[in-house]
Amino acid sequence: MSIISSGCPAREGCGRIENSYVNNDNVRDTLDLNYLIAEVYLNGPAPLPVRPAGDCNCDRKLNLADIVLLIGHINNGYDLTIPCYEYDY
Repeated sequence: MSIISSGCPAREGCGRIENSYVNNDNVRDTLDLNYLIAEVYLNGPAPLPVRPAGDCNCDRKLNLADIVLLIGHINNGYDLTIPCYEYDY
C-alpha cells in the first residue's frame, strides 16, 4: 500500500495520506489531476497536506510522469499502490 505516515496521529491536521490524493479529499479524480497540472506547469498550490502527496510514482519528484500515471488511473484504473516513502507532516 502506498502510505505516507505521520509521526503525530493525535494532533489535528496530522495523519496518514496516500500518494496521488493531491487535493487531500481521499478521492482520486480529475480534481487531483487539475491540481497536479497546476502545480507542475503553472506554479499553482502545492499538493495537500504535503507536497509529496502528488508524487504518484514515488520518485520524489512532481513532474509529467506523475500526471500520466494519474490519468491512467482515472481513465483505465491503473494501480497506484506503489510503495512510497514515509513522510511526517
